Amino acid sequence: MFRLLGITLLLIIISSHTVFSQKNAFDKKSKFLAGYFSLSNANGSLYPDDGVTNIKFNAVVGAFIEKGLILGCNFSLNRVSSCGYSNTQFAFGPQICYFLGDKTKNTLPYIKGGASLMYYRSSWLFSQKGPGTSFHLGAGVCHLVSDTIGLFSEVSYDDDEISTTEKGTKFNFTVGISTFIF
Repeated sequence: MFRLLGITLLLIIISSHTVFSQKNAFDKKSKFLAGYFSLSNANGSLYPDDGVTNIKFNAVVGAFIEKGLILGCNFSLNRVSSCGYSNTQFAFGPQICYFLGDKTKNTLPYIKGGASLMYYRSSWLFSQKGPGTSFHLGAGVCHLVSDTIGLFSEVSYDDDEISTTEKGTKFNFTVGISTFIF
């Protein structure tokens, strides 16, 4: 009896799958995953003796809460090192993104914004570390190369603050890949 029940439960688990009712990637309840990775190493007489190494990683996970409107979470890591000096930033926080125009097209512009809590650590002269905030605004274009895969390019502006005296801004151009699950 228990053996039959166990086999039945195993077959139900193995054969079950999730059914989605969305018709395209931008519909309500579709899922979204996007990201990029960058690694650079600069050497030569223009740079310090041991060069400059920069590693960047950014990922966004989210869901469409309305057609074309994503509510998600942004994760980022940025590390720069040179001559024994290192600077590491890790941030995460909410992000909202809206795709403009006809959602049945393969290429759509979008706008996005978000705020992140940031952890900062630096080893320049005196070791510094602490929490901070980062605000992000951006606009770009996403081109669907299939029903579920998109390539994106965007320009964005970041405003980072670690304390009232430690502030900075960044202008970014990013190219990456996105996945839509519907």
